[in-house]
Amino acid sequence: MNNTAETEADITALEAKIITAWREYKAAGEAEDQALARFSALLKLGQDVLVVHALAGRLGAVHQTLFDMRDRVKGTQLDWLKAAKLSADDALELLKDESALSDAAAAAWGDWRAAIEARAESKQRVVQFLQEAQGKVALRPLGRKLGVSHVRLTQLRKGES
Repeated sequence: MNNTAETEADITALEAKIITAWREYKAAGEAEDQALARFSALLKLGQDVLVVHALAGRLGAVHQTLFDMRDRVKGTQLDWLKAAKLSADDALELLKDESALSDAAAAAWGDWRAAIEARAESKQRVVQFLQEAQGKVALRPLGRKLGVSHVRLTQLRKGES
């Protein structure tokens, strides 16, 4: 195999790494959004039962942040159930037991925090691969494949966002 073919194969492999890492990053972002929605919906569902100050202390969070997260939740109770991934019966059981509701909210908080970390790690892989690809992979065509602008990819590569 000549150097040109090896170089093309290397570039193709690097592009594939970026595409895979980008998909993982997007999926991690969606998982983060869903985990946040679940936590916030549990706060909203339990707004008349949950002792937010106590929960904030348990989570190491500022209680006003939890109030703000709860208050940003819009929609109907059915929307909240869906976001919280609960059946109506499960929600009724949780609402009868503040301790169980607090435990569910704490678990959802943990899931959200883990999702934030996973997204940050996946973003770092994208940045790493983009930096490796600098001068080798054209960002405009890559951006089209990913459904994102080459400007965004350049910003990521530079660590700007």
